[in-house]
Parts: sequence; structure tokens; C-alpha cells
Amino acid sequence: MNKLALALSGILACSGAGYYHCVNNVVPKYLHEKLPAIESMADNYINGKVKIKGFTWGGGLSFEVDDVVVTDKNQTEVAVLPKTIVSLRPWLGIFDKTEKVVSKIEFINPKVYLTMDEKQKWNMQSLLKPSDSDETPFYGQAQITNGKLHVAMPQGKWDFGVEGIIEGGANPKFNFDTVV
Repeated sequence: MNKLALALSGILACSGAGYYHCVNNVVPKYLHEKLPAIESMADNYINGKVKIKGFTWGGGLSFEVDDVVVTDKNQTEVAVLPKTIVSLRPWLGIFDKTEKVVSKIEFINPKVYLTMDEKQKWNMQSLLKPSDSDETPFYGQAQITNGKLHVAMPQGKWDFGVEGIIEGGANPKFNFDTVV
């Protein structure tokens, strides 16, 4: 019985050390190497650029995306996302659509710049590329915490606070529960 307990303790210690190594060395290095590929994937969806400073993963079912800046085709900032937490349900990727793996995206302190030009055209009108699909590949929840919406029009400028939740479960019919 003593040898069995010793063997199980050794296996447990090795598993813990392996997990610690993955959390602190393997995954951060992998995410850092994939950063350019992730940023260029955005080119398929927007007319502009996405720049990401980095990722932080603590070993659980969520990771943090740090300092994301979205610019339009004129290289003007459209959104600044200092902290975004992405929560995952990886088991859904095995049994269901991989789009359902992301359960929640929380945007903390985001800033969005909505601008109307002299021709009464909004900067967001041409940001997203056209899609043939009726659905968006997101079925989770998007939460906005302490957001700021900066609106600029020829008539003036305004700033609004934004808080809320967007439910994507009934995709493509999203449920908005937001306060501006």
C-alpha cells in the first residue's frame, strides 16, 4: 500500500509540474508566436487593422487579451480595448460547432469612436466586410463593462458611458440589454 501511495504521489507531482510548465512556458510562447496570424485573420472581416499587444492565460478556461486597437482603412482608431477576457467551453468544440467554444467575451473599459463625416456617412458603415452568411459565428455572451462611446458629428461631439450584455445564443437574433 505504501508503494502505491508513493507511486500515485509521484504521478500527481509530475502532472502538476507538467501543467505548471504548460501554463507558464508553452502556452504563452505559443500565443505570442500566433499573434501575427491572429491579427491578420481580422483582415478577412474588417476593412482596417487589428493590433494586439498580447495575451495572458492563467491556466483556466479563460484568457485575457491585452491592449487591442482597431483602426479603419484610413488608420483612424475605431475601438480601443485595454482588457478583454475571453471565457471558453472547449468541450463544445468536440461535440458541436466550434463557434460555440467561446462562451463569453467581456470588454472592460472599451472605447469606441463613432464619427460622421460631412457627407453624413458613419465610419462604422464600411468597417465590416460584407458577408454572404445570415449568421455570425458567435453564440456566447458579450459583456461591456465601463465602456465609453465617443460620438463626433459635424454638429458637435458627445461622450456616453455604455454598460450591458449582448446575448448571441439565438444567433442571428441577438438580445441586447445595454444602457447608454
